[in-house]
Amino acid sequence: MNETLEVQNKDSVISEQERDLAQNALSEFQKGSYALCLSYLNKLESLRPMDLKVTHNKVVVEYYKSDLKKTELMRKSLIAICGQISTDSSEAIDDVEKCVMRYNQAVLLYHTKQYNAALQIMTRLFAFIEPMGMYDNIFQ
Repeated sequence: MNETLEVQNKDSVISEQERDLAQNALSEFQKGSYALCLSYLNKLESLRPMDLKVTHNKVVVEYYKSDLKKTELMRKSLIAICGQISTDSSEAIDDVEKCVMRYNQAVLLYHTKQYNAALQIMTRLFAFIEPMGMYDNIFQ
């Protein structure tokens, strides 16, 4: 029984095994079991070696596993995944897939007391996602 679930990425399909690994990784992350979460993500990465979401999730889990202490490694890893994110307000954010990564970069900038740079990224993120209506009911 090898059912598949289509994903929004072009021609990308997630198998039942991959979905189970991702769900197990999420469950372990939510429990704070970061080593076990990484184990699941490593297995998932072996099945999906070009999947940036898996790579991004590994970076986040490794950062949590370090008790949020390996900030410079996290910063470099995020840059390696989605490129240097400019704080230039003229740069458009047009990729939904990278919004979470960009959000995490903003959080990291905030964590390192680079408030203006974090705010600039968040402002552009909200300008991009607000027209989608994703947050219409949050503030009501």
